[in-house]
Amino acid sequence: MGICYNWIVKILIISDTHRSLKLAEQAIRRHLPADLLIHLGDFYADGKELAEKIGIEFQGVRGNEDLLEGPNELEINQDGVKIFATHGHRYEIDSGLELISSEAKERGARLVLFGHTHKAGIYQKDGIWLLNPGNLFFAEREQSLGVIDTDGAGMVLSIFNFKQGGFSDVRKI
Repeated sequence: MGICYNWIVKILIISDTHRSLKLAEQAIRRHLPADLLIHLGDFYADGKELAEKIGIEFQGVRGNEDLLEGPNELEINQDGVKIFATHGHRYEIDSGLELISSEAKERGARLVLFGHTHKAGIYQKDGIWLLNPGNLFFAEREQSLGVIDTDGAGMVLSIFNFKQGGFSDVRKI
């Protein structure tokens, strides 16, 4: 009988940093080591700069306050799960999750990562999981980031609330 290794991959998801680099860096460093940093826009360049400084792989999308840097959307395959990442403003998420979950379904994605609303949460809509990491800038909202842990057998999605110093929502998919 052979030895079976389970490789755990940790992905950190941030959004809407709006040049609040000090707070974002503290939040990210608190969750290291990690394999990948995904920035969901507003400001894409923040994610790139932080990933370079910390020494972590980076992927990201641009938001409504970014100029032309970065793609509008990403598709990532992780442990057999297709992930669709976008800022969200192009899918009218302020009005609901219907358009973005419909787009994910058309793409064959099982998980959507989005930002824009500055409100963290993990949702399920029409069989699609959606994660919004919240923001790491606006004081009137809870400052938070998203974490995805995968081990080849499943994913754990979580929201870490920076002010409370703990996880506020955890879901296994």
